Amino acid sequence: MERLWALVEREGIYVKWSDLGRAPEGLRGMYYYDPVARTPVIVLDRGLAARPRELRCVLAEELGHHFTVPQAEAFRTYFSFGNVLAQGRDEERAFRWAAAFLVPDEALRQALAEGEDVSGLAERFGVTEAWMRRRLALLASAERGRRGARSGLVPFAWFSSLCSRCLPDI
Repeated sequence: MERLWALVEREGIYVKWSDLGRAPEGLRGMYYYDPVARTPVIVLDRGLAARPRELRCVLAEELGHHFTVPQAEAFRTYFSFGNVLAQGRDEERAFRWAAAFLVPDEALRQALAEGEDVSGLAERFGVTEAWMRRRLALLASAERGRRGARSGLVPFAWFSSLCSRCLPDI
């Protein structure tokens, strides 16, 4: 958590704790740029203080927005399908940033080679199991693309055998 909070401080991001219980389901944090105060803002649900792993995941993703979404687009409403698609891309970019920051590919590959399951991986990297499953899917996608681009094939057997205990549905 220290590295995350150090980034918040270095970037001059204002963090506001709020009760997001009445917000849309699943909303635990949000990022926007306040043009009046000329400062980036991260809003975090108060309940996260009691759930450190989830706080780590949410804060990293909100920082991901800070580093991957242009300020002019950091707080926009979505009235068209095109804008909804843009929101999905923004969320994906933020997650990819958080994934690289919290669980770098090489560290994850090493942990998988050591036989860690999802629970062990989540514990090792200080994230939730649900977040780790999403991170593993991102690595699987990258491996398919990387290996497929080299050989013209998409050999998924390597990843699925290495991580069969992590993602049993593959």
